[in-house]
Amino acid sequence: MVTRLQWSALAKVAALAGLTAERLTQPVIDDQRKALIAAITRYRPDSHGTKALSAALFGAQTTLFHLGVLDTAPRKTAPDRSAERAAQWAAVPPMLATTLTG
Repeated sequence: MVTRLQWSALAKVAALAGLTAERLTQPVIDDQRKALIAAITRYRPDSHGTKALSAALFGAQTTLFHLGVLDTAPRKTAPDRSAERAAQWAAVPPMLATTLTG
């Protein structure tokens, strides 16, 4: 099941790029991942589709790296949420924030 999800995600990326899987490069995969995530977010904002796609592509990229198709191992991608966390902590009463953060 996992393998099917990985290759399905990779096939979507390849189709969007107009390439076969063996001609994909890391920048192409990254660009098409962004396009697919934007579409999923636009049409199904409350779904887990973006996480499922990213997880499946990560696994497929790992396989492609070990097969020698990709030059570099995949890296986990996570949005930088430091500004969001800082804003949330700013809303916490100072004494409570000090207690919780030590």
